[in-house]
Amino acid sequence: MDFLAEQQIGIESCLTSNIQTSTVAELAAHPLKTFLEHGIRASINTDDPGVQGVDIIHEYTVAAPAAGVIPRANPPGAD
Repeated sequence: MDFLAEQQIGIESCLTSNIQTSTVAELAAHPLKTFLEHGIRASINTDDPGVQGVDIIHEYTVAAPAAGVIPRANPPGAD
């Protein structure tokens, strides 16, 4: 994690996709919050909204808070 933070390498986090593909067991266990706490740049994304049935607004308003993260920026179209 130090290398990622020092080199300013970002991570794209597809929270719901990670649940659907069993990458993590539950959103509360997702490492996104840990990445951010270690100074790693991270963004919240969708993997394939058409297939997975979620959009970016869902990721920001439902998935991110369930993962223990409160986004600092509003997603497009959320206002």
